[in-house]
Amino acid sequence: MRKDLSKDESGQAIVEYVIILAMVVSVVTMMSSQLRRALFTFWETMAKEISAACPDCPKDPTIRF
Repeated sequence: MRKDLSKDESGQAIVEYVIILAMVVSVVTMMSSQLRRALFTFWETMAKEISAACPDCPKDPTIRF
């Protein structure tokens, strides 16, 4: 009986598919959050540059999104 169970591979493809799918979802989630932070930092810097009264005036550090 034990030999029959060890050679039964039904469902293995589904398990492998679910594991790979979980790995892909986790990688995409991490990449998405990092991209969101980078874009937020970029736009915040641009807003501070644009909001200055003149090109040589100091940037307003209180501007936050």
